[in-house]
Amino acid sequence: MRSTEQNAWMSASYLLIDLWRVHGEDNWDECTPPYLDSIHSLLEDELTAANIVLKSSNPSNDTLHLHRRIIAFYHQEIELRSQGQDAWNSAIEDDALVMYGRGVNKTTFKRLYGF
Repeated sequence: MRSTEQNAWMSASYLLIDLWRVHGEDNWDECTPPYLDSIHSLLEDELTAANIVLKSSNPSNDTLHLHRRIIAFYHQEIELRSQGQDAWNSAIEDDALVMYGRGVNKTTFKRLYGF
């Protein structure tokens, strides 16, 4: 995992830990809404950064790949946590998370985010 990807993962993890401290680790219903609000903001920031790269005269494929993975991570967090704790836990058990090395479906990603 590249350091930028790792930083995105760590930021989200620290955010979740802070929410657990406030609401209690087992209180999924209280922690999830503020966590998802923050993840939505991070997703928007990452999309803005990716669009700046896309508008450059010669966007680097490596840079776009990195943005794609981070955006996919945020998207996956939003989707899975919105479905509830069981869905998120199942994804962890199945090693199905992007941040655990799972690939990004480029066709779906392009349909959703345009690149």
